[in-house]
Amino acid sequence: SLACANYSISGWVDTASSTWFTANGQRFWDWCFFYVFGGYMVEDLIVFRLGPMLLLHHIGCLAGLMFAFVVCPAGWPYFSAGAVAFEFGSALLNLYCLYPHSRYVLWAYASSMTCSNAAAGLCCAAMVLSQPSAAIGAKAFSATLTGTFILLRQKTCNDYVRKHRRAARARRKEGGGGHQRRRRWLSLPWRRAPSAACKST
Repeated sequence: SLACANYSISGWVDTASSTWFTANGQRFWDWCFFYVFGGYMVEDLIVFRLGPMLLLHHIGCLAGLMFAFVVCPAGWPYFSAGAVAFEFGSALLNLYCLYPHSRYVLWAYASSMTCSNAAAGLCCAAMVLSQPSAAIGAKAFSATLTGTFILLRQKTCNDYVRKHRRAARARRKEGGGGHQRRRRWLSLPWRRAPSAACKST
């Protein structure tokens, strides 16, 4: 969409705020994002039995999608950028779920999630500030919804970090920790004192 607007954010904003359909396909990718993103949310709601938090998450995503596309279309470029930023953090969460004992994957996830939340917050601020004529209620809804997502996502990330640290401390306590590793290192063959036969030669 940005390329269709000649890499101009203001041009993209003008197109999104002026029309839903274009004869030259300028909004083709906007509609693709709308259908794909919304379709995955609806599919999850139909196919899977979601828990309360995931159910609220999907409803919030659909509400934000409809709000940005229909109610405040001039903010659509910033909404889509914020949604993509959110997804980067979620991608690293999936990787952490595959390798929950890896310290490096944990810190990659924590860093990515924090940065993605900050980027999404900046996109939301740009969306609100770029529409001075929008209703106060619309701006408040956008800021509240995005802020809620950011707070819950960051809280979940912090909980994972604390849980990982507690588990790591428990494993170190059970295995002897650094002292145990040092004892194993000192007991390796090349760390032992030379035998009597070696001394005699």
